[in-house]
Amino acid sequence: MNTRHLIQKIGMAGAVALAAASCTQDDLTGGRGTNGNAIGFGITTLAENTAEGRASEADDKPIVLPFPGGRDTLYLHPWAEENRSVPSAPQKEETRGVPVTTEEDFKDVCKSFGVTAYTDDGRLFMPNEKVTSASGNLWTTGETYFWPAEETLNFYAYAPYSSTGDGYGDNMTINQNAKTITFSHTVPDQATKQPDILFTHKACSKASSENGTVPLRFHHALAGVKFVAKNVTPCTVTSITLRGLYGQGLCTYTYDGDTGTFAWTTTGDKRDFSETFNVTLNNSEGENTQPITDEKPETTFMMIPQTLEGVTVEVGVTTSEGEFTLTGSLAQTGAWEAGKIYTYAISTESINWVYVFDVTPDNDGITLPLGETQGTYTVTSYRFRRGTPNEKEPVAWSAVNTACTETDQDTGIEVAGITLADVLRTFTYGDNTPSESEDYTIGLTETTLKTDWPGDQTLKNNTKKGTPESPYDLSTHDEKGGTISQTTANCYVVNAAGTYMLPLVYGNAIKNGGENSAAYQGGQFNDYLDRTISNSQITGADDAVLVWSDGFFMFKDIKLSDDKKYLVFTIDPDYMQQANAVLAVRDAQDRIMWSWHIWVTERPVYTETEIHTLTDLFDQNNKYGMMQCNLGWVDGKMVYYNRRNLTFNFTQTGSGNTDQLTVVQEGAEFDYKDVGSTYYQWGRKDPLVALRNWNSYRFEDYRLHETGDPDYVYRTATGPASFGQAIQHPNVFYTRGGNAGTDWNSEHVATLWNTRDSGGELESTVSTKTIYDPSPRGFKVPVPRTFAVFVNGGTSTTTGGTLNGYRYEDDVHNKYRVYPQPNRGGTAIPLTATGQRADRAGLEAYVPGDGKGEVGGLWSLFGVYYWTCVHEQNHTGVNTNAYTLVIRSDYPSGSGIEVYSYGFVGAKTMARPVRPILDDR
Repeated sequence: MNTRHLIQKIGMAGAVALAAASCTQDDLTGGRGTNGNAIGFGITTLAENTAEGRASEADDKPIVLPFPGGRDTLYLHPWAEENRSVPSAPQKEETRGVPVTTEEDFKDVCKSFGVTAYTDDGRLFMPNEKVTSASGNLWTTGETYFWPAEETLNFYAYAPYSSTGDGYGDNMTINQNAKTITFSHTVPDQATKQPDILFTHKACSKASSENGTVPLRFHHALAGVKFVAKNVTPCTVTSITLRGLYGQGLCTYTYDGDTGTFAWTTTGDKRDFSETFNVTLNNSEGENTQPITDEKPETTFMMIPQTLEGVTVEVGVTTSEGEFTLTGSLAQTGAWEAGKIYTYAISTESINWVYVFDVTPDNDGITLPLGETQGTYTVTSYRFRRGTPNEKEPVAWSAVNTACTETDQDTGIEVAGITLADVLRTFTYGDNTPSESEDYTIGLTETTLKTDWPGDQTLKNNTKKGTPESPYDLSTHDEKGGTISQTTANCYVVNAAGTYMLPLVYGNAIKNGGENSAAYQGGQFNDYLDRTISNSQITGADDAVLVWSDGFFMFKDIKLSDDKKYLVFTIDPDYMQQANAVLAVRDAQDRIMWSWHIWVTERPVYTETEIHTLTDLFDQNNKYGMMQCNLGWVDGKMVYYNRRNLTFNFTQTGSGNTDQLTVVQEGAEFDYKDVGSTYYQWGRKDPLVALRNWNSYRFEDYRLHETGDPDYVYRTATGPASFGQAIQHPNVFYTRGGNAGTDWNSEHVATLWNTRDSGGELESTVSTKTIYDPSPRGFKVPVPRTFAVFVNGGTSTTTGGTLNGYRYEDDVHNKYRVYPQPNRGGTAIPLTATGQRADRAGLEAYVPGDGKGEVGGLWSLFGVYYWTCVHEQNHTGVNTNAYTLVIRSDYPSGSGIEVYSYGFVGAKTMARPVRPILDDR
């Protein structure tokens, strides 16, 4: 509203008492009041010893202004304080924005301000009157106003005064009901042209005044911005520019008791504001400051309060090396508020100090191969003064995560919805008291698994078994969860996630709840220290460990029970899939004492209708129940583990130096499209890892597997080995060599898989399962005669024979169909050739002469090879070979070997599949 046309003048003179907004006490000075009933004003000042109210400096979060080319750095250390000054005079351009704190300063600088007054019922009593200083401490108007009887007047004042169109007399609206003042303001581009504007409201009557004097407490509407210097080397600050600020806005001032508030709304476009300084700075150290703005107080920036997002500061600096313009962001200081002065201390600290900051590994950062979830990074952070490089001070640092992604290994598409909390388990985001160089750990969660075999989903969906508090005992439950008399084995079949336990017992040394001494009788069976096993119990175990698992992240929390009589483990449902694993217990010297095969499969291997009944070719009254698949069978599929990428940005406190750490958690794609199964050396209980696929025949082409120790990966070693050595190293394939001939063990024991009749004969119909037998509960390694029906009784040790079945033609040509009864009787049983692992060089993977073969790799992939439990005794009486079922027809026909035999003689060093039969005879 324009109050000039609503004036009700009374020809008297008046005086106004002033106080800064932050005063804690008003003291009326001069002691001179007004005469009679005239409204009088006197000057009030800051109380003595009023605190400055300075906030603590944000030394730990300086604003960084790097020099071009990566050389030394400039810093701005911000702090804020209440604006306790009174306004400067608008008439004197050279004093705009100058802080004034005393009455004398006020008289010299502030020549006038404006006052408007209303009665409580809204009548204009005093218009926009100019108040000026006369003599002493009195401020007078051109006309004198008298106190109305018993009435309270509402005085609205502002500074600096202006009666022109650009002043606040025409630019403000007073709301008498709300007791508010609304005005607009535009900030000039230069600091020296920017006024400090103030407003106040005071309700006062003659009775409540002090001798007729009305005290007015002004409040600052703008935010002041100043600059000082500390801890600098010689230089000249030539100019300072604030960029990206609003310079125009609307504001409503509200006075409530001793508090005045300003509600600002910025308008218009963002602009830049600058000022020339040319202030020379001397060399200084420590916290003492040198003035920059206060060298010329009129250069104080008086800005509209606002947030500082996107706002930057440019400082022009001249040093002995030339002129530089340094730029930094003010966003981290948050916002400017009305009535406060924000001081930024310029520091060239890095010129005085040399800062060293490095985060390693550099370049590619940390790469975690599949199976690993933890890595180490090193932060080197210290400083030293030039000239004393050996006197190092550790410097604090902080870090933030700037990227976290997971990529589907199958599709290459980023997985949506992944958060840092899903991925990151352990990380140090900062260290306020570091060493000069210190190692830190980063830990990630296991990455995501995906497969395309439906049976894996079945395994995930199956109801969990056991809990950490009550593990599921594999030796006292059958496959359906029913309770049975304790029966142990070297292999346990698992078809659901959960927490399990198995007793520390040698193989099948406990059967139907009792000691099964027949499984280790005769003194032919040794423990891990080559001592004769004389009872079922394994004692002295110190811990439990994963040896290997071709399903990554499945097996967790592997440990001994509190009484050290059981091995306990948990299978994670998120990583559940068909897989094979070996778990072990160790002694105090970390030597493996015994190990067990955990076969994870959804196949109902114990279901009676899924067990193939084979007719004894020579005595059709004899029947053999053959397992539906090879021991350790895995169906063909693709397996994917997702890749993860993380980025962390590190910042050194004080210098602002930065570095970056990238972390890659490698994903993987496993082509397991062809079926396979684990392999066994004759007489050993532990499985060797299955083939990867039909086209991957080399030694290193085994199924990749997670290990509990780097030494537990699949590898070869030249034999012979003792029983104890083999037990301690279940992951090692002992190849042919030394003086053991074709046996991996120099003692050539014939009864390792059958204690009956010195190991049995080719025509044996019965056998006794031993503690070295790799089969699960209820099954055992077959006698040779089991398979006679498949090959019409053929016993060739080289080539020849006939097949009671046929080869199933497809793109791979390694599949056969055989009949369980003579003359193609019964329902054909599918067999898939998976070859064997070669114990020596020169054994080709597919057909003779193909040149594709190496020790520990795959051999004769067109052939089905199944071990039997019976050794072959040659003419010298040395048992270095054993009988094997062989069904092999190389493709194309005539290009290689064709043999069908259940009496094929094979070297015990070879690693072949096992197809168990029921342990019922």
